[in-house]
Amino acid sequence: MDAMSIIKDSLRYTISDIVQLFVLSVPAIIIILLSVSSIIYFDLDFLVVLSPLYFILGIFLALFYSGLMLNVIRHTVNLNDVLPEINLKLFLLDGLKYIIVEFVLVGITGGIIYFLSEYVKLHTDFALVIFIFIIIFAIISIYLSVLNVVASGKLAQTNSLADALSFGQLREVADRIGKLKIYVTLLLAGILTSILMSFFSFLMGIPIFGVIIFAFIMTLSVVFNGRVVGLLYNERNLKENSVSVEQSDSVSSTDFDYNKYSRDDIKEGPVSQDSFEEYLESSEQEDLTQTSLTRCSKCGHSNPDFVDLCLNCGEKL
Repeated sequence: MDAMSIIKDSLRYTISDIVQLFVLSVPAIIIILLSVSSIIYFDLDFLVVLSPLYFILGIFLALFYSGLMLNVIRHTVNLNDVLPEINLKLFLLDGLKYIIVEFVLVGITGGIIYFLSEYVKLHTDFALVIFIFIIIFAIISIYLSVLNVVASGKLAQTNSLADALSFGQLREVADRIGKLKIYVTLLLAGILTSILMSFFSFLMGIPIFGVIIFAFIMTLSVVFNGRVVGLLYNERNLKENSVSVEQSDSVSSTDFDYNKYSRDDIKEGPVSQDSFEEYLESSEQEDLTQTSLTRCSKCGHSNPDFVDLCLNCGEKL
């Protein structure tokens, strides 16, 4: 699949079950409604008291959506085209693993870039040097974001952090898929996600309804991006299948044309490859393709009617 086909398939998958998509949005709707209502109805002092609770709810929501994304990837890798059902225990555990992988591959370099961009504001004398370092880490970040797609697919497939962070395997699979293909597809998915979030963010001003729509679009974006990552990871199989077909064709091309053997060349017991080759050389110009055939009652192989033994299984005809 090319980049546009992956984007189209991901959109179709995301809106294939609107009811289930809304169900997956319920935790976000509840938490966002609680946060907005507390800001409106409670004073500042009480909000300070509630801040640890909202911090915990924020962590819960981050784990929930990370787990949802990993499960969408897992469904896609397993060729399951149904949206995941809510399983809080599974989502939270998967979400923690997913965040660990994201932090190692994307978070560290992202943090370094942020630190350098803030540092240059305080030390303008080193602006050029810092800018060069920012460019270097930005390139590294792009490369790691490509590997992160493979790592997410590997984590969904094996449920192993060790496999997901095995950089040798990640590079190999990324090469099979195509690093440029991964990057272009991620770029298109990111642009589409940004447009959706920006378009619907103004609805937050509408009481209750706006929060519901925003939470729904946020869930839609997570499911969509999870599907994109899963489909990209599945592209690793295309080259494997291609190699298998080529190997099969190669084997087929070396098969002997059994229909060119006469009765005199058929002996009891196994026939050596040398005998086949000698016969092929001696009968290269012969055309026996028009000879009538007799089907073996044991294996069903079609044999020339002038042979006594099946050329496939050796059974007497």
